[in-house]
Amino acid sequence: MKKRMSLAILLSLLLFFMLSYGKQKEIKTITNPKGPSSENAGRIIRLEETMRIDDKHEGYFFQYPNNLKLAIDGSLFVKDKNQFLKFDRNGKFLGNFFRHGQGPGELQFLENYILQEGNIVIFDRPLSKIMCLTQDGELISELKLRIPGIDSFLTKYDENYYFFKSTSPETKGVPEIVKLDENLIAVMPDGETMQQVISFPRLYMIMKAGNNSFIDPRAKLFRYFRDEDTIFLSHTPEYKIKLFSLKENRVLFQFSRDYERVKPTKESKKYAPGGNYGKISIGGAWFEPPVAKYHLDIQMMIVVMDKLWVITSTVDEKKCILVDVFDMEGNYVDNFYLSYPEGVVPFSAGTWIKAASDDFIYTVEKGGEEEFFIVKNSIANFD
Repeated sequence: MKKRMSLAILLSLLLFFMLSYGKQKEIKTITNPKGPSSENAGRIIRLEETMRIDDKHEGYFFQYPNNLKLAIDGSLFVKDKNQFLKFDRNGKFLGNFFRHGQGPGELQFLENYILQEGNIVIFDRPLSKIMCLTQDGELISELKLRIPGIDSFLTKYDENYYFFKSTSPETKGVPEIVKLDENLIAVMPDGETMQQVISFPRLYMIMKAGNNSFIDPRAKLFRYFRDEDTIFLSHTPEYKIKLFSLKENRVLFQFSRDYERVKPTKESKKYAPGGNYGKISIGGAWFEPPVAKYHLDIQMMIVVMDKLWVITSTVDEKKCILVDVFDMEGNYVDNFYLSYPEGVVPFSAGTWIKAASDDFIYTVEKGGEEEFFIVKNSIANFD
């Protein structure tokens, strides 16, 4: 009898721990309504230019300025083709930190960088190395990575380096939509040891002919840091955002809202997944990739004034893009239509809005055919 009771108690405890573990693994889901809580939602917001940076000065030339990031002192870092530029808060050019080569402090291709603890951490994919610089461009250290197949540098946290590493596609020789995992991995300080943290499935359209293949992403992997150890992520064509914790190595919660998906028109078709291709040749065979039925629900995300702005694919006739606003806990609190200037493609807003600081938005705008500007904008009539 005692043995039976002990066994029963043991099984009860085991069941309790299994249920407790299962509950800890559940992801809290916040399903927001179609409309936000703000009574002022739906208004039109304009950006007003306060500063413009051109390339009419010596030392740099804009070819495709992107990946803009702001330091605590207001200085601006810009990645461009074979350039890594720094400007002060007033737009004065301070230097180009891209030194081409393969030696210490030199780069072949700057894949991504972060600003952290007053320094710059850079990943060079061809050289497979991490480089740490001061914010004045002086080399502090380098780390050679001995892990193949790393795609995209995310951040450094708790002495580990975080990357996304894609899986290889398996196809049957016909066009098909497949899910491939974007694996978040942590590389240890020795540059040799890695640990897979989590996977985020992402849709691709794949065609294969012989040994040749064509891969077209049907969803983008958007990410934006809420703080140093939590990241907003979106990896599906549909409206869904997750908050991932580097500290806890798990998704803390996910959220969405009731969103009316946007179908491509004749004019916007080329901005939908698969729409910017005609017929393509793969191994001597001709294919025409099918165009996605809908635009991606989310074009980009950015944190502005302690709120998450989600730029959607909803565009109205008054040349405005619908922007949804969430608080840091995933609650849908506001929306507005953001007016955009001439030359900006509304279904490609991610090539326009690049960075934010306090109540300023930094954009990249195109003048002539080969002319780019970096523009600092204040947010007018927001309230």
